Amino acid sequence: MNAEEYEERLEGLIEMVVDLYGIIGKLFGLLPIPISLPALWDDDRDEGPDVATLIGALTRARAMLMDLPLDPRLTALLNLAVVEWLGAFDMCALADANRTSPEADAYRLEVIWLATGRITSLTELARDQLHLDL
Repeated sequence: MNAEEYEERLEGLIEMVVDLYGIIGKLFGLLPIPISLPALWDDDRDEGPDVATLIGALTRARAMLMDLPLDPRLTALLNLAVVEWLGAFDMCALADANRTSPEADAYRLEVIWLATGRITSLTELARDQLHLDL
């Protein structure tokens, strides 16, 4: 894989991870007791997320999720979706930081791709548990 292909694939995967965060946020917001997640991107400042704030918010959201009176399957699905998303987010950061050696780091793109598939499945199952059509 050359540098240009790596760039294109990484950008597409980052977009998928961002979109999945939006879906997770929507699901958390539609719980019987809504949990709001912070915006991933600040359009006013044209900056990406403050990583510490984002991780802290997701950690708190997971803890709050455990205390809600929900079907345990729904709790598990949403919890796993967040954990998988955090892993994909971390891998995106590593892949982005190591753009200088695309051949050696191409496996990271595969890891992100596989994680997005798992997150999609988890969020679809959670959506079904909530009887939603998103």
